[in-house]
Amino acid sequence: MALEIDREVENTGLILNYHKVEFVLFEKAQDFVEIKIGMYPNKEASQSGKSPVSEYYAQVPYAQFNGSGTLLDIAYNVLKTHESFEGAIDV
Repeated sequence: MALEIDREVENTGLILNYHKVEFVLFEKAQDFVEIKIGMYPNKEASQSGKSPVSEYYAQVPYAQFNGSGTLLDIAYNVLKTHESFEGAIDV
């Protein structure tokens, strides 16, 4: 599973459209969840074992990290509500 949406890498003109959760870190003492997303040019690059071109870290309040499904399902659903991934689709 991953998210598909075009995102530019730090004002470079390079567009990446395949975004995969790399890890989820619960910081209960800090009251947030940090999600690390690997950013790839496309699905094929990710699935062939290439390294991500860039990484993105999203911090969401612990209270928002709820729902049903696996930990990854919840992470992707929360990311889709994050302003950086609005309009992303599951792939």
